[in-house]
Amino acid sequence: MELVSIETEAENNAILQVIGKLIGDFWLSGTDLGSEGKFYWAGTGMDVEGFTKFLRGQPDNYIGEEHCLQFHRHGITTIGACWAAQGPKVTIGQGALIGKTMTSRSGKSFSAFLGIPYAAPPVGELRFQSPRAPAKWEGERLAQKEGSDCLQGHFIHPIYSGTEDCLFINVYTPTTGERAQLPVMFWVHGGGFMSGSGSTEMYGPEFLLDHNVVLVTANYRLGMLGFLNLGTPEFPGNYGLKDQAAALKWVKENIAAFGGNPNSVTIFGESAGSASAHYLLISPLTKGLFHRAILQSGTAFNPWASVIEAKRIGWDSVRKLGCNDDDFDEVADCLRNLEASKLVDEGAAMKERERRVLEFAPAVEPKGTVDPFLPANPRELAIPDVPIITGLTTHEGLIHPYFLQTSEPNLDKDYSENRDYFILEDLGLKKYSKEWEKTWKKIETYYKSLEETEMEQYYQLASDVDFNVGVDQLLRKAVVSERKSPVFYYEFTHDGSLALAKKFLEFDAPEGTTCHADELGYQFSSEFFDWKEAPARDQRMIEIISTLWTNFASTGNPTPDDSFGAIWLPVEKTSSNPDDIITRHLDLGENLEMINESLNGERMLFWSQIYRESNKIRKEELL
Repeated sequence: MELVSIETEAENNAILQVIGKLIGDFWLSGTDLGSEGKFYWAGTGMDVEGFTKFLRGQPDNYIGEEHCLQFHRHGITTIGACWAAQGPKVTIGQGALIGKTMTSRSGKSFSAFLGIPYAAPPVGELRFQSPRAPAKWEGERLAQKEGSDCLQGHFIHPIYSGTEDCLFINVYTPTTGERAQLPVMFWVHGGGFMSGSGSTEMYGPEFLLDHNVVLVTANYRLGMLGFLNLGTPEFPGNYGLKDQAAALKWVKENIAAFGGNPNSVTIFGESAGSASAHYLLISPLTKGLFHRAILQSGTAFNPWASVIEAKRIGWDSVRKLGCNDDDFDEVADCLRNLEASKLVDEGAAMKERERRVLEFAPAVEPKGTVDPFLPANPRELAIPDVPIITGLTTHEGLIHPYFLQTSEPNLDKDYSENRDYFILEDLGLKKYSKEWEKTWKKIETYYKSLEETEMEQYYQLASDVDFNVGVDQLLRKAVVSERKSPVFYYEFTHDGSLALAKKFLEFDAPEGTTCHADELGYQFSSEFFDWKEAPARDQRMIEIISTLWTNFASTGNPTPDDSFGAIWLPVEKTSSNPDDIITRHLDLGENLEMINESLNGERMLFWSQIYRESNKIRKEELL
């Protein structure tokens, strides 16, 4: 063991104070030294840097079956101690893990295993490659600290966070051991495919772990690092989605050791995480890895969830980065040797050039790709026969001005300046053509005719284009197909103190509105709120969502009884024509209520007509 010399009286006094308190706590309680979370004992052979962090109260994860610490002053060992690492333990194929104990909202203890590698670090030659199997480790790995987020920029500010070595998974479980066989909930975080992580900063487990489920969260590659597609088998894109599939495979192989049932896995996500869950549903790489799905405010059909001209955009970025596009091998070497921050910067620059709300995103992979995640247009791929929950918030489009950095949306100005965004790309109309302009005029006239204020008209259009139309299309496709499993539909209507998007994005919204992502504050604990201080109506909302979601994960039925005042009925297949389906839905608010009419019905029929007309135009152009 390397000893650390202490040369000053101040250092000596600080050590005595630290050691005195920790050993005193141990003497009184018999629990792990430092269990209150302020300090971690350092591992065998702690160096000066590690000791300094310990002295300053900066926790680090040190690994070792036995942890020892000695303090040395003027050549004399003043105090020394050795002890076994403490915490719940699990052994998987990669090696042994030591987790930590947490407490749920209602006071139940559960185990957390954090920062587990589910794939090899995607760095160097593995940048822009499909994920590889993770390495094994010797001894016990301390799994008490989350791994690094994936490298990303800020939505607005020119700052970075995270690293490329980021493919980590977190597991929260009420009990370990293969006999438990608890249902598993696999969460995919949102963030527009360019930001976010599975960390407790936004997705804490305390609410869902009131119930008997195993919760899994994971990171995946983002932005250009996660989705650059050059239209070649060597650079096919969708690396971030393939990371998600690798994490699901890891769950299938390892979750039993954590008390989970690998044959009862529910994938769920919100926004880009929900679109990801839709992609996971239809990908050939994920068959047999899930059994239910919850899609919150996002599908692969939403305009931001895919890039149609991925190859053109990708090669444009290659040239902007200074890579020689005349030699493909040079391009590959250039892209894999550039500073990662330059790739993040190029994602932001591309967004501005292309006038996209978001950056790089999923795209159909080119022919010849080995084991493609997305071999065809999502609209052409069948939705598997598993139970599904999907839904929306009432005012999804409230988030739209934030991305456009528009504090006071002006209907005429924003319609004019952003019409190329509001006309959906997948309508297939040539931009600024006669038919394109004609379609735009129909859209503008329709929304201006709604009997609402100008601001409400704008938000309705933004809601429909960004979220509502894509979710409605997925719902109707699933219901009219030959599937037998139920599809449950909801509208989240609760405006309370834990509305996440309004807090996280720091914008004011009209009273009584529910913005995109607002439900997350009632689904997960986060660092943005002191949820313990939330009023009773918000505590009830936490209880409602956590119960409905975990009921569904356990049985496929969110309301086995009417304990919250209503039975949630699935959408019925009353016709083989999607437009004739009545999308009855649950009013997911403080008081649950079934609404036996279509959600946003008239507006969705308007968009169905727009799609039919554009399809007719495209067919005529091909004649």
